[in-house]
Amino acid sequence: MSFYLDIYELPKLTRRQKLRIAVYGNVYVGDRQPLGFSSPVPVYVVKCGKHGLYLDAPHGYSEHFCCRACLAELQIKKSRRVHV
Repeated sequence: MSFYLDIYELPKLTRRQKLRIAVYGNVYVGDRQPLGFSSPVPVYVVKCGKHGLYLDAPHGYSEHFCCRACLAELQIKKSRRVHV
């Protein structure tokens, strides 16, 4: 998960970067080294259709992005299920 990117604010985006987000849904904004990591990770500004822009690093082999707000909503839905 992208918990280690919480300390970073969204950078100011150029027009070109905003256009790329509109077309592709993400834009690379540089490498950052979170606390506890031995090397920097690539950081992207990503657009969630429901929650807007957020910072994230690619996850897994497929290098997908995960919106923390969407994941939190999913966890809430799972916890509200009634187990029989």
